[in-house]
Amino acid sequence: MHKAQAYAILRSLQKKGIVEATLDTPSRFSSVPIKRVLDDFIEAKRREAVLMEREKDEILANWHSIRPLDFESPQERFAMFQGRDRIRSKLFEMIDSARKEIQIALTPLDMVRVQNWALLEGLLERLAERPLISLRVLTSVSRENSRIVERFAKIDSGRKAKGEWRHVEIESIDTPSTLTKDAEETCILGSPDSHGTSLGQMALWTNSRLITRLTVGLFEKMWHTGTPVDQWIGEVEALSPLGTSMTIADPGIAYKRLVDALRKAKHEIVHVIPSIKILEHERTRSLLEANRNAAAVRVMCPVGSAVGKSVRTLSKIAEMRDPNVSYLAVVLIDGQHLFRFNVPSRNASEFDPSTYFRDTFYTNDPKEIKAMSQMLEGLWARSTEIPSSNPRTKREYPSGSTASRQ
Repeated sequence: MHKAQAYAILRSLQKKGIVEATLDTPSRFSSVPIKRVLDDFIEAKRREAVLMEREKDEILANWHSIRPLDFESPQERFAMFQGRDRIRSKLFEMIDSARKEIQIALTPLDMVRVQNWALLEGLLERLAERPLISLRVLTSVSRENSRIVERFAKIDSGRKAKGEWRHVEIESIDTPSTLTKDAEETCILGSPDSHGTSLGQMALWTNSRLITRLTVGLFEKMWHTGTPVDQWIGEVEALSPLGTSMTIADPGIAYKRLVDALRKAKHEIVHVIPSIKILEHERTRSLLEANRNAAAVRVMCPVGSAVGKSVRTLSKIAEMRDPNVSYLAVVLIDGQHLFRFNVPSRNASEFDPSTYFRDTFYTNDPKEIKAMSQMLEGLWARSTEIPSSNPRTKREYPSGSTASRQ
């Protein structure tokens, strides 16, 4: 980059306290330790919050003392929202203030996006508290997102004012996703560009009668040509086996789904854990015990020459091997459900579950499952056996599997 541009960026970082500069010419720049930067940011935000809380009453008193101006605010307003949290807050606000009906149109791309944001769960939870509000949802159901749509439709079916979900062909590039409240307000999510990439996390809200009328008219036109999702999913299932792949951004939701899947396991659970630190963490160690009776458990974890108490304890409920690799963190359940997690940094002094489970990748796609299963069987065959404290953890592998052939 040009030197002038580099200096402008460095000066900006210096103002934010991220880099430091010497007084000599030319200036020499160095980075501030990241921990100190974060501590400074946190302390600054904390001071701002305390100051605002302290001055809140005075600000409100001054505000109410001002004589109201004699003018009417414009009837039609527009607002731009950028960032996941601000968009979520605005959509939740629309749900909470609805009186009659919510209309939602989601492109295939945004159906996955709201799933990753845990946005649709939040909307449905709020609607559960407003049982008389009608909900209609339009989306394009495909082999890739049908499981997501089916799950949300089932969640919504328990409300008093049962929602309606329909399939219609919506192109992610040509049509933006929308949420409309009572035919009075609409929120339009930023549509992707020509390459299918989202234009950031941006949304436009308006109560413009013209725009809202156009949005409602387009929704009604597509609604009347749509197909009920349960009927369409049945047709998709008849054509090909379904598979879903998604990234679960929220670590709490990812952890809950993993535990639920482990408890339902019937045959075999395969864990690949990249660090012994994970085995020693109470929350993660409990995952290995979530289905200790119903399914056989295999664990691959690098332990080196030191086999500690944690390994000896876990070897009583699982067959363990050392693969001598620390770049993989996955759980394969019954050869049908695959979870892949973030690998902790080698330099991390402590294991952090909130980082480990954030942006968890999940799939039940048969092709991806088959490829990962073959890789795990090969890794198991090459791994070093860790002596078990319980002979009952030894098991016979299904005929034809890589492990049985070895």
